[in-house]
Amino acid sequence: MENYKKTKKALNEVSLVDLSLIDKSTFNPRKKFDEAALDELSESIKQQGLLQPIKIRPITGTNRYEIVFGERRYRAALIAGLKKIPAMISVMSDDEAEDAAIVENLHRKDVAPLEEAEAYARLIEKGKDDVNSLAVKFGKNKVYIKGRLQLLNLISDFRDLLDAENINLGVAGVLANYEKELQQDIFDNHFGQNCAPYALWSDYRASKLQKSINDGYSTQLESYSFDKTECESCQFNTATFSLFAGEDCTGKCLKKECLRKKQVAYIVESSIKLQQEKPELQMCYDSIWATSQEAIEQLTEKGFEILTVNLLDSYLDAEPEIPNRDDFETEDEYKDAQSGYEEELADYQSELSERDERLANGEIKAYIQITDKCARVAYAEVDETIEGAEEDNTQEETEESSPDNVEIKHNPEVEKLQKKIGRNNELCSEKIIERQKELIKKMDIPSCSISDVEVALMYSFMAKRMDTKSYGKLELGKEVYRTDYMDFLELTEEKKNIIERSFIASHLKELYIGGIKAQESSPLRAFLNLHEAEEVANIDIELKSVYKNRNNRLQERIEAMNEKD
Repeated sequence: MENYKKTKKALNEVSLVDLSLIDKSTFNPRKKFDEAALDELSESIKQQGLLQPIKIRPITGTNRYEIVFGERRYRAALIAGLKKIPAMISVMSDDEAEDAAIVENLHRKDVAPLEEAEAYARLIEKGKDDVNSLAVKFGKNKVYIKGRLQLLNLISDFRDLLDAENINLGVAGVLANYEKELQQDIFDNHFGQNCAPYALWSDYRASKLQKSINDGYSTQLESYSFDKTECESCQFNTATFSLFAGEDCTGKCLKKECLRKKQVAYIVESSIKLQQEKPELQMCYDSIWATSQEAIEQLTEKGFEILTVNLLDSYLDAEPEIPNRDDFETEDEYKDAQSGYEEELADYQSELSERDERLANGEIKAYIQITDKCARVAYAEVDETIEGAEEDNTQEETEESSPDNVEIKHNPEVEKLQKKIGRNNELCSEKIIERQKELIKKMDIPSCSISDVEVALMYSFMAKRMDTKSYGKLELGKEVYRTDYMDFLELTEEKKNIIERSFIASHLKELYIGGIKAQESSPLRAFLNLHEAEEVANIDIELKSVYKNRNNRLQERIEAMNEKD
């Protein structure tokens, strides 16, 4: 033991070691290296030499060494053309080497969030640390450590976006709170290449993303605004399943019918309250936005007129919240958040100024919008078509054309009945559409030639599945969800080709292909061979080589086992 200690002490010195004798480590928590940064470091090494040695350990039974930490410096030294590198040689067990590599990398300033998370998780997995000890060891608070560990719940698609810095940590943190199945749904519908342009969330800040998820997906009680006093002790609230759920009623509702009724009642109540506060505003809904039809029916029965309006998606953001210093680990993080807040506030104030100016100029008009979660003030272009406006205009014209000495009397009961007539007309239209849909289900599809209208209908439906980039090539001048079949009546052949291929590609991305033979003769391969044949061949060569080597190693093990038998 004494001799071992002396040997270890002697080895713990800096020596010049041939780069050719050094192997990379399998323990390194750093998996990705910035090529531009490596080139920059290599130039610095050429000019000044390597200022900080790497750490290596002898590989038992050989004259070679394995990197413990410093692989980035090792790579840059190779690029710089060095033959030898200053290295501190230490005899270390696998466990010691892994610990040293993790700790050294965690002390770097530029450690990637996911690499940091994986390093913390590995230390916990080894049984030597927990969240509390990691917070002490690395000078972080427990919230910071837990936040990083939570990132490991991200699906691979969102991990890739985070690594590529296409989403920030705040957005990643929001997404990581949800189950993987829901994350995949969110990615496919709002971040993936195939999602509709109007549905993209990729440029959302964390706060807006959280609100959008709450609005579109969550049955978390905290995402609903109605009074949840009754929910706190309800057997269908998942927060009551645990003695340690806390006092904030943050569980999920498992009784959706009850949740729906409470929500509808809240929407109706808040709509009426908002109109009492702003009697000059009319109630409306936009067919593009998620809307509670049940709330609209109840409001109509109560005598309120509900217009159908093409609303803007602008001027809806809430005022950004001021960052709290206690929520941040370092002063730099707090300053970054403060800077982001100031940018958001400037954008918010600029948007308010623009809104107020457009209101004053009569370019836009305010309405009370009924959604599937609440009633809120929203805005529309003044020249947008509004169902129900013709009746109002007729009434105004009548009033204006009436002699000054004639007093126009308004009978509330008559007006109430007139509004019911309007709603009955809407219901009639809805029922007609329902019956037409039933008819098309029973319809015997004819084999006669396709008409121009049918062709336009086909392209309009196909366009709904186009990704943002491809749809932009059509140059229709409006978002895809605002188009109708008439926008597709006069397409060029080139634009038809784009729509058709986009439609094929959208289905191929979702196509299930099972088995080796199916893969080799799949429609996916057939399509790609027409347009990306070289890349298809490269993929085949690369992956078949990888798995051939793996199979060869497995076969060697089988043969070795057979020899023993």
